[in-house]
Amino acid sequence: MNVFDFDYYILDYDGTLIDSMPIWYGFATKYLEYMGIKAKPGLDDRIKYLSNYDTAKILNYEYNLNMTDREVLDSINKFVLTVYPSIPLKEGALEFLNELKRRNKKIYLLSATPKSLLLMSMKALGIRDYFIDIYSSSDLRLSKETGSAFTYVIDAIKANRTNVLIVEDSTLALVACKKLNYNILMMKDFSNKDKEEFILSKTKDYYTLNEILEKENL
Repeated sequence: MNVFDFDYYILDYDGTLIDSMPIWYGFATKYLEYMGIKAKPGLDDRIKYLSNYDTAKILNYEYNLNMTDREVLDSINKFVLTVYPSIPLKEGALEFLNELKRRNKKIYLLSATPKSLLLMSMKALGIRDYFIDIYSSSDLRLSKETGSAFTYVIDAIKANRTNVLIVEDSTLALVACKKLNYNILMMKDFSNKDKEEFILSKTKDYYTLNEILEKENL
């Protein structure tokens, strides 16, 4: 695959453009501690690939938080606000965005993170203007794991799927995209380093952003 051969790019955010996955991993336990509740063993492993909304539903059901699922999600978002805006870009992220912009590519963002948090982070990092539009699968109540979120965005931007490249770090998103015949580029990240063998069994397009730039002699 030539990464720059497409016209439309749907980029993930956490673990793809920003180095947030070490913070997200374990956040459910930290959130429950913040609420004065002790988490059960193995909680973070069970929910680490889920959206914030799906996580909120599980926490509400299993820990009797006495809120609606939406109120739990809002509470989680308030907790995340304490750390999220200070998370830096990953190495090569700004250069990758600049290269897409230089080539007049149409760039969109699709993240499981709520849009309010995305905008706060993007403003702090100065990258909002690279993107034509921003979509949050949590806000839309759609799933990357089933592929419904990707299909929604592709339809919304009126693009032919063959001319769209999805850039992700989630192995569940990888499986969904392969089933739907969507083009996907996998990013190496803390969150998937233990899944390298599985990822390479599904795709050979598995890189860091710096490796992509080096591959293209940029």
